[in-house]
This record gives sequence, C-alpha cells and structure tokens, in this order.
Amino acid sequence: SLSHRLLSYAVAADQILAHPVVGNGHGATITYPMLIYGRMNIVTTSHIDSLYIVLLHRLGRIGLLLFAWLAVRALWRAYRLFQTSDSTATRTFCAGFIAAAINSLVTALGDAVMFVGRFVFIYAILFALIAVLDREEQGKKACHQA
Repeated sequence: SLSHRLLSYAVAADQILAHPVVGNGHGATITYPMLIYGRMNIVTTSHIDSLYIVLLHRLGRIGLLLFAWLAVRALWRAYRLFQTSDSTATRTFCAGFIAAAINSLVTALGDAVMFVGRFVFIYAILFALIAVLDREEQGKKACHQA
C-alpha cells in the first residue's frame, strides 16, 4: 500500500543520510512496522519500491550517478543509431529500446525491477547490444570514408 511504501522510503532515507556517498552496500536492509492480515509486524527487507531509492540506499550518490550516466549514454547511442543507421532492423531495435528504456525509467519511480533479481541481466544485455550496434555502425562509416 501507499502508506507502507512511504514508510519504507522514510526508513531508507535515514540510512541514506548516514552513508550518502557510497551507500549501505548491496545487502543492506530496512526494518519497519507493517500491518499484515490485521496484525502489526516488524518487517526486515531489502525490497524498496523505487529504483532510485534502492540505488541511493545500496550504492549511494556514486551508484546513482553511474546508473544515470549509463542510462543516458545508452539512450543517446540508441537515438543516434536510430537517426543514422541504414539498417531497418537496427532502427527498429533502437526504437523499441528507446521506448522500453523510457518506460522502465519512469516506472522505476515506484518499482525497482530494473535492479532487483534477474531483470538486471536483461537490461545489461540490452545496453550492451546498443553499444555493439553503435560500434559496428561506426566501423561501417569509417570503411566508407576510407
């Protein structure tokens, strides 16, 4: 519920303020009271429903800035490829990547799926594919100019 999310954000914020630069580590947890089936319980969890709060909590400002740099760089490369590639397949892949990445980055305000579990590997592969396609496209252009 919204109240549980806000409470978890507040608890995480206290821990973020304690270690703002490098964070609390990848295994960091938060503990807070939660009403479950009509009974008050104390919950300890590593799950926080916001990618950006998770990044700040676990990896600090450095981790958040590195993630932002990586995301912006991947989006910029995909956009540039979409604009310049002669390949319909590459342009289609880039358009899909841009739409999915923007959707995921907005959704990440209230969900940490980009960073938690197996999904992180899917995003890593997609980001790497954009880098490989960009490098191949640059190689083709260099051959044509020579």
